[in-house]
Amino acid sequence: MAQGIPTETYDRIVQVATELYEQNSREKMPTVDEVRRAAKADMNTTSAVMREWRKMQTSQAAPVAVPAAVQEAFQAALATAWTEAQGLANEALTAAQKGWDEERTEADQLRGEMADAFESQGLELEELTQHLVTEQQEHQESQQKVQESAEQIAALGSEIQELKTALATVERQAADRAERVEELKAELAETRAEAKEQRRDAEQERKALERQYQEQTRVQDERHRLELEKAEAAAADLRQRLDAVSGEFAQVRAKAEAQEQQHQEQRKQAALEIQRTADRLTAAQGERDQVRQEMADSRERNATITGELGAVREQLAELKQQVKNDTKKK
Repeated sequence: MAQGIPTETYDRIVQVATELYEQNSREKMPTVDEVRRAAKADMNTTSAVMREWRKMQTSQAAPVAVPAAVQEAFQAALATAWTEAQGLANEALTAAQKGWDEERTEADQLRGEMADAFESQGLELEELTQHLVTEQQEHQESQQKVQESAEQIAALGSEIQELKTALATVERQAADRAERVEELKAELAETRAEAKEQRRDAEQERKALERQYQEQTRVQDERHRLELEKAEAAAADLRQRLDAVSGEFAQVRAKAEAQEQQHQEQRKQAALEIQRTADRLTAAQGERDQVRQEMADSRERNATITGELGAVREQLAELKQQVKNDTKKK
């Protein structure tokens, strides 16, 4: 066995060579490259083992044996034995020469096979080298794409952070405005309560003034009626004593006119009180309308803020979806 070759490798190469030789019906020996590929060994080891294996095959093919004729000739006569021995020696020499020629031919064939195998290996090595260069280029391109993707992800992360900050600001502003809306609602409720109380007070005051006016009117009418009755009685009496009491009749008439004027002044005063009450009621209604307008404006601002917040959330959702899609593509 060749030196420096592991026993397991040597046996595997010999086994593969024998199997291939048997598959060829022992008519054609396998090439070194065929054995190397089947045994999965390197070229130098396979070549060394194949040389020994082929020597074993040729040495088994030309055995030298002493024939019976030599033995008989030896017993008959030494000269005849020597002659036969020379003939046999010549035959052995011829066989050895033939074996040497075959071995040399086989060595030449082995060199050719090794050259073909080395050329085939060179082509395979060149293909593998080209493939390796291509893979290295693709690897560099992949690394560049990964770097670009990492930069894009970092940029998207910055944009997301900015959007988060903007969203937090908008939410904080929305919360502040919501608090302001609640404060306006409370103020509106308080204003409504005050307006309701003022309307109730104004209504009570109006009713009280109406009752007062009605009472004053009734009293004045009653007084006027009584006075008229007295005046009529006095007039009847005066008519009877017209000539005698004309001066007294003029005095009574002047008094009646003064009372009538006082009655008209009281009516004017009551009308002024009613007008002032109506003015206060109108002012309260104006304040109520103003509060309603402020509440409508607040609702409109709140709706605008809600729309802006919804738009920001939709943009953030689209950005997150885009980041997920980019991550899946990579």
